[in-house]
Amino acid sequence: MMSGIEEYIQYQSDDCGCPEETFVYGLASITMHLDPDGSGTAYVDFGDWQFEIDFQCSSMEELRIEVTRQIDELPVCE
Repeated sequence: MMSGIEEYIQYQSDDCGCPEETFVYGLASITMHLDPDGSGTAYVDFGDWQFEIDFQCSSMEELRIEVTRQIDELPVCE
């Protein structure tokens, strides 16, 4: 299992057949989608706060690394 990632599932989109993944990272639920042209989109949901990350990549692994990197760089409030 990848460090810090839980409830990891890989599947093909019902709509278009593109690869998708869902997982929990920290307090975020993430759904990622990779189009054939390398356009990756991650939908990040912290419950009360959601946002998207768009990233040009060559694989789901590369997109996952970028998404977790961006989440790790978010400011932490106490």
